[in-house]
Amino acid sequence: MRLADAFDRLPDRCREVVWLRRVEERSQKEVAVRMGISEKTVEKHIAKGMRLLADYLYGLRDDAPAQPVAEANERDERHRVD
Repeated sequence: MRLADAFDRLPDRCREVVWLRRVEERSQKEVAVRMGISEKTVEKHIAKGMRLLADYLYGLRDDAPAQPVAEANERDERHRVD
């Protein structure tokens, strides 16, 4: 239940990349082609998604991580590669 909740809190694009890579077990290249982004961007989304999931699951983020996620989204938008 907590994992599903944490997963739902990921930013949309990040959640889709994590789902495709970790749940559907698609290759990094397949995900990149499917989403129209670079493989490097796939890597960045995976790293961010795993970090956010771990932070939430291990209590480093509270039950309402909207502010930290929003700040991460802002930072990512400034450094967007795709």
